[in-house]
Amino acid sequence: MLVKEKRTSNMQTMMHIMKANIGTGILAMPSAFMNAGLYVGLVSLPILCMLCTHCMHILVRANNILSERLGTGKLEYQDVSCVIFFRIKKNF
Repeated sequence: MLVKEKRTSNMQTMMHIMKANIGTGILAMPSAFMNAGLYVGLVSLPILCMLCTHCMHILVRANNILSERLGTGKLEYQDVSCVIFFRIKKNF
């Protein structure tokens, strides 16, 4: 399914990234710190945040590359996954 192009402001983009990274994970934060410990939790939290943000950037870049190659508008998340995994399946 194709999505109409609609630009978001910088503030909206920042809020989307924060919602995606924090989301329901904020509810599990006390349990994670209890299991990991205070110091390990404080060190690993920024590392995991950077990793999640990096993965989101990879997904956005994949969306941009696929939409250019296919000549379509922006694809939704499930469309990107289907295109990538069906192409990998054909190679095996």
